[in-house]
Amino acid sequence: ALVDAATASFQSVIRGVGDPEPHATVWTTTTRTAERDGFVDRITIANGGRTAVAPRIELHLGSDLASLAGVRAGEVFPAIEARPSGTRTLVWSGSEGRMAVAVADPEPSRLGDGLVAWDLELEPGASRSFTLHVRSGAPSEERAVAASGRFPLAIRYGDPDRQRHLDRSISDLDALRLRIDGQEVVAAGAPWY
Repeated sequence: ALVDAATASFQSVIRGVGDPEPHATVWTTTTRTAERDGFVDRITIANGGRTAVAPRIELHLGSDLASLAGVRAGEVFPAIEARPSGTRTLVWSGSEGRMAVAVADPEPSRLGDGLVAWDLELEPGASRSFTLHVRSGAPSEERAVAASGRFPLAIRYGDPDRQRHLDRSISDLDALRLRIDGQEVVAAGAPWY
């Protein structure tokens, strides 16, 4: 579900873990927030069952560092091997650029070869969250940066449904604002054509 112009939330159930019932008692919620140079994923695992669970959570990550222009042109980009940088970061580097995934909290029990893993113990009713920061960068590429401040427009309706739609529209327009060479522009959308 879209939360706002920069945030989406995804929910999944984990079958085969938790109480032996027809419906799943363990689930995940992932909230992804776009930022100007990447995104942040906050992943929450919750145990809604009556018994403790000890799942191993594994994220398999990969990148080919493909440029959008190359993808549109039909180029094929081979996968690039990730290299660990410390105990919390995986880095992909190549001629097309660089990408890093940093685990903010908690520290993973395993990190390497494109894998981030945690061994959990969740009591009934408990949950754990993990935060990953994904950052990209292309060397020698000048970037547009997000304009600062909120979009300078405020309209108030007495009707809550219209107000919700209007607030969302203003938020979407605000997300398209960029500052390029010191001037503010409204982009046509990512990747800013």
